[in-house]
Amino acid sequence: WTTAYDLNYNMQSAVTDWVPLGTVNVPANGTTASLNWTGLQAGRDFQWYATVHDGTNTVTTSTRRFSTTAPAAPTVALTSPANGAGVALNTTVNLTATASDTDGNIARVEFFDGGTKLGEATSAPYAFAWNGATAGNHSITAVATDDSGLDAISSIANISINNTPPTVALTEPDPGEVFDAPASVYMTADAADTDGTVAKVEYYANGTKIGEATTSPYAFFWNGVYT
Repeated sequence: WTTAYDLNYNMQSAVTDWVPLGTVNVPANGTTASLNWTGLQAGRDFQWYATVHDGTNTVTTSTRRFSTTAPAAPTVALTSPANGAGVALNTTVNLTATASDTDGNIARVEFFDGGTKLGEATSAPYAFAWNGATAGNHSITAVATDDSGLDAISSIANISINNTPPTVALTEPDPGEVFDAPASVYMTADAADTDGTVAKVEYYANGTKIGEATTSPYAFFWNGVYT
């Protein structure tokens, strides 16, 4: 061609009619034209063609087709706690995970106990300190969400929160000690709890409760003892 001409681009997606993309003005003796087509949705099929007009004649190209790649979901792995772990009651449970996304960024990693959200982290290292876990069994997972809104869930870590029983030892009276009736027997005990506090120490004689104490040294006087 020896005269300038216009090159019109048109496109069609799977759910729309033909939509003009734009027009490129080609100078006299020009043979190529280009147009930047932006804003394409991921994971879609498209068709396009070009129309050339030199002021008198119009020529249309054949239709071409292409597809855009669907975004990839992120990956996530729960790194702590380990499956089968046991944790003492009233202890902080440290939840950690690794997450990555091949075609974007991780927006957040959320931690769940069953269907209950415990907390989240928005930057690596993805970690959350879980306090106040109740005694019993828990199913922990991590869910990663990327900047495309896609998410992935980790494998489950089944853990147990263990309530360890307290320990107690009678310190008074001494074994075999003899009292004259009517006696007043002074009783004390050592008591401890590794994952909490001792609420009370109760004293029994022949299977019958005779008293209790709520503070160390857990002292109690058993008065009026005859036999």
